Amino acid sequence: MIEVLNLIIYGRVQGVGFRPSVCRLAQELHLTGSVRNLGNGVEILVRGEAENLQTFVDALEHLERPVFVERIDKLSFDENRIPHDFGNGFHVESSDVKIQGQTLVPADLAICPQCVAELQDIKNYRYHYPYISCANCGPRYSIIRKLPYDRETTTMDEFPMCEHCNGEYEDMSNRRGRAETISCNDCGPRLAGNVRGAKQIFKQDEALQRAKELLQEGKIIMAKAIGGFNLICRADLESGVTRLRQLKHRPTKPFAVMFANVAIAKKYLPLSEKECELLKNQIRPIVLVTKPKDDFGLAKNVAYGTASLGIFLPPFGLYQLLAEYPLVVTSANYSGAPIIFDDGEAEEFYQHNKDIAGFFTYSREILRPVDDSVVQVVAGTTAVLRRTRGYMPEPITVNLTSQEILATGAQMETSFCLTQDNKYYLAQVPAEAAEEWTAKQWTALEQDWENLLNIHPKAVVMDLHPNYDSTNWGKKLAQQRGIPCLTVQHHFAHALSVIAEHHLQNEVLAVTFDGTGLGDDGTIWGGEFLLVQGAKFKRYAHLEAVPFLSDDSSMKQAWKSEICYLYNAGVKPPVDDARAVLIEKLLDEKVNVIPNSSMGRLFDGVACALGLGEENTHQGCCAQRLERAATFALQKGIKPASLHFVHNADGSIWSSKNLWSAILNCDKNNSEQVAALALGFHSAVVEMIVQVSEQARSEKQIEQIVLTGGCFVNKILVGKTVQQLRDREFKVYINNQVPTGDGGLALGQAYYAGLARQEGVW
Repeated sequence: MIEVLNLIIYGRVQGVGFRPSVCRLAQELHLTGSVRNLGNGVEILVRGEAENLQTFVDALEHLERPVFVERIDKLSFDENRIPHDFGNGFHVESSDVKIQGQTLVPADLAICPQCVAELQDIKNYRYHYPYISCANCGPRYSIIRKLPYDRETTTMDEFPMCEHCNGEYEDMSNRRGRAETISCNDCGPRLAGNVRGAKQIFKQDEALQRAKELLQEGKIIMAKAIGGFNLICRADLESGVTRLRQLKHRPTKPFAVMFANVAIAKKYLPLSEKECELLKNQIRPIVLVTKPKDDFGLAKNVAYGTASLGIFLPPFGLYQLLAEYPLVVTSANYSGAPIIFDDGEAEEFYQHNKDIAGFFTYSREILRPVDDSVVQVVAGTTAVLRRTRGYMPEPITVNLTSQEILATGAQMETSFCLTQDNKYYLAQVPAEAAEEWTAKQWTALEQDWENLLNIHPKAVVMDLHPNYDSTNWGKKLAQQRGIPCLTVQHHFAHALSVIAEHHLQNEVLAVTFDGTGLGDDGTIWGGEFLLVQGAKFKRYAHLEAVPFLSDDSSMKQAWKSEICYLYNAGVKPPVDDARAVLIEKLLDEKVNVIPNSSMGRLFDGVACALGLGEENTHQGCCAQRLERAATFALQKGIKPASLHFVHNADGSIWSSKNLWSAILNCDKNNSEQVAALALGFHSAVVEMIVQVSEQARSEKQIEQIVLTGGCFVNKILVGKTVQQLRDREFKVYINNQVPTGDGGLALGQAYYAGLARQEGVW
């Protein structure tokens, strides 16, 4: 019996090797028909014997394809579009340009193993071609002008294919069949190099050789990558890293290191099987891995004072060719500003900074900036810490269908989220919101996403804090468009980001620990235990609110945090300090003072008291050093010091007053004492979380615990808390798909708007 089926496949399947796979499968089963791109998936028209059709449908979910490349959200059958004449064989039809409803824009994908092999094969047609790609890899999101994703709707439209590439493009049995970025040395983007002091522009092989020579000499070069420009130097030469820090105005923030392959990375760092898998997948993220010690073969100033080092593999051909040494690869910008992706701005940056020895670029336009994503393995799962290349603009699917919403995120880790039905599209702009360049890029990117994704927000939701740039941006947009404007408390939004990710129902206890967020009582929160159900929350317990100076410098000056905690505990600083006298006088007179329950500031204060740092020279600096000391204790088998929080009668307020005498008695020059106290502090925080969770179970029958907020980037804190709670049979959830810090806040804000709409709040 002959049957005909029209299959509509919704998911991340367009232009990423799925159509050639479908063609090969159909040919193997002697089916006739066609496949074409839709704006939100792929349509397959297929005819053949009933038994073969069933085999075809069953096989679609199991087609051989690279990890993380395709995702099938839904498979449906439509009998309304069955043509009378299929023609002969199985072929690719032109894309459907009439896109309705949800759109799905494919993310940029790193170079695949097959292309890496061809790149290094001297007999291959694309040997040493820096921009090699196929249907399974290469840029997408960063070069798409509009949907559907076809060559003529990308910035590849400026590069007509040569006869060789066109032949592969039309061959559905070829890995490059319908590969929209297919190109070669004869017809694609070409490498060009400008070496400082040289009078000529170097091309292709000579440019590549010049770049390698400069790196070998320990120089800094600037190169155009997939989503923007990078600064690169050798990671094993301290002098080059020092110059790079000076150039970027980045004194202490760790750099990420690129290795040519996993085998080389393992010579420097112990890697778990899961970390190796993450390094090799086609998102090609930076993976935070634990350092064995500070001196492990790379320059000490790559990432000193931290427990972890970010490492990754080359995301595209040029970097694979350059990776003859471990390399520091960082965004080309000044610290705090967004990555440069415009050719003109990049040229200006290069000319202005004489420490950059060479400038290497290509002519294909980048339409959207994309930094490297950052992930880590914690508590047996992968946690995304920066959701950018390889993820954007992939949606997060939630269990709540809502009107189209724009959420504007927070002040730190700039982001926004757009929603459409049950798809939540999160964007990150790794930069500081207060920077003029950030505001410009942030606004332009949001408008671009609205157009690209065909989303028209019916409401704006933002943080409760009235002075955040993101709040002011949201208010302005809402006023301009005449749409409702909602606010949501910062830590409640953190909690909802986990609830949305994991589709949680029923009441949860959300442990939300971070640096700062405005509470609904007008004080600063950050050490919170919230009971959350639906669009409502209750503050169940929290760290004691300690009087703090309310100026912005308190977030950066750990010494100021220490003095405020000691003042609150009635403990004098161990040495005379004019700064302490001044701070205590202001606290006595209640000048510009605000109560603060922040766990992030407590980490800062403890780190400072242990002699690990007085200033947050980058976000989370002192907390990272405290984690590093605790990691040292674990590595050396040093027992944690006995430290404990105390609480009031009903267990709703927890105080750090009991910690300080032991901490101040520490010999700061004794690394083992410092390590024992650092680990003891982590253990005390975990003990407090467990006790509050047990209390919530006893009083409220709570079984679901959510851990979120910037403090839970800390591997020791997350790992030990999850383990102890699971040992007590709690169900524990953390952020996996979005950052646990403020970079994931917009997801929770958007989810709140949907819940509030459902419950009639607006």
